[in-house]
Amino acid sequence: MAGSAAGEGENEQPLPLAVPWAHVLLMAWTLAPLVVPVNTNVNVIFTAVLTVFIGCRRSVKPTPPVDSMSQQDAMRFPLIGSAVLFSLFLVFKFLPKDLVNMVLSGYFVILGSAALTATVAPLLEPHLPHAQRKRTLRLLNLRLPFMKEPLVVDATPAEIAAGAGSIAFCGWYVAKKHWVANNLLGLAFSVQGIEHLSIGAISTGVILLAGLFI
Repeated sequence: MAGSAAGEGENEQPLPLAVPWAHVLLMAWTLAPLVVPVNTNVNVIFTAVLTVFIGCRRSVKPTPPVDSMSQQDAMRFPLIGSAVLFSLFLVFKFLPKDLVNMVLSGYFVILGSAALTATVAPLLEPHLPHAQRKRTLRLLNLRLPFMKEPLVVDATPAEIAAGAGSIAFCGWYVAKKHWVANNLLGLAFSVQGIEHLSIGAISTGVILLAGLFI
């Protein structure tokens, strides 16, 4: 939620018109099984297509990203993922289950709130008064030991509103563990991952997909 420089804010463009409607459609499709039966295979395919579409459209920025994933990074990605999964297996096997669940719940609350805020805030911003859209509020200015620069956190009104709702939503997730909350968090993580993942070349994307399915 860190605020960007004023010059960068002026160059930012609103989300393409199709993207907000795609968000609404994805939300409606996610909630549809609560009221009507939905075929599992159709649900998986339609949700995946909408998620990838939204993430790709949101990833289009006025200026190209400075850093992008190299082929070497893509080759290491499956190894890192396997190591993380194996580490989780060891944690669940040798540590108390209640302790692991508590740590993972805290992890999901923090990262889930950040992912939901980043996903929802750009959708709220166009509905705010023009003077408030790029207004930046200082939320935190903290000096930490062994750090030369203070920890500064700035946020726009849209980010504050989205953040408050996201924290409440994640609190509901921890309390109820409802499958809808779990799915919505997963979708937020997926959209943010696609939006901020710059592969740089088609060959890098092929390597990533090969590492995922082979």
